[in-house]
Amino acid sequence: MKGMGQGVKSFKEGMSEPSEEEMQRRVKEETDRRVEEEMQRRVEAEIRRRQSETDSVATKQQTESE
Repeated sequence: MKGMGQGVKSFKEGMSEPSEEEMQRRVKEETDRRVEEEMQRRVEAEIRRRQSETDSVATKQQTESE
C-alpha cells in the first residue's frame, strides 16, 4: 500500500496553485502566441493589399491597351 500514498501526494501537488515561475511562463507563452497571431494577421493583410494593388495596375494597363 506504500505506492498509494505517492499517487495521492502527486495528485495534491498537481491541484495546488502554480508557482510564480509557472505563472510567468504561462503568461509569456500566451503573450507570445497572441503576438504571433497578430503578426500573421498583419502579414496576410499586407499581402492582400499588395495583391489588390497589383490587380488594379494590371486591370488599368489592360484597359489602356484596348
